[in-house]
Amino acid sequence: RRQTDDLQHWLEQLELHIPGNITVGPVLGENLVISQLVCGKITMDHLSGTTDPSQATLAYALTGVGLTCDADYALVKASRGLQAEDDGDHVSLTIAHLDAGLTLAFQGAPGPPTSMSMPACQISAPKDSFSIKFTGGIAPAILNLFRPLIDAAVETLLSKDVCPLLEKEVAGVNFTA
Repeated sequence: RRQTDDLQHWLEQLELHIPGNITVGPVLGENLVISQLVCGKITMDHLSGTTDPSQATLAYALTGVGLTCDADYALVKASRGLQAEDDGDHVSLTIAHLDAGLTLAFQGAPGPPTSMSMPACQISAPKDSFSIKFTGGIAPAILNLFRPLIDAAVETLLSKDVCPLLEKEVAGVNFTA
């Protein structure tokens, strides 16, 4: 059994619920409002790690990470504010390749760990590493006007918002249960 099988299984089962709305725009007086964003089905090509027993930490480098995200979206007049209506419009984001570096720290020493935290996390993804598909009532041609802004929002989400969510998930791991 590979050393990374347990981590890979945990990642495949992990679902990250991104709270709140992500607003992109305005373009032509419209904002694209993305809500109910859930990411999961995380895979990875390679994992390397180092340990520091004196600090009870593991530092990991994950490469070739893939995941899928699904959300609802709405086009909202910029003058109306951020109130989005649920019209059944949906967006799927598939990320084929990103790289991540993270450090896990284990608490409970001396002795077996009782919990862990993530004191360091960094994620990067090239622009050509993800694809976005819109479904629903709004023509994709209109949404493509938002594409540069959407790509920038996805990059921001990956680089700034995912690590705090991972930190929260890691903090919830309890080794004594």
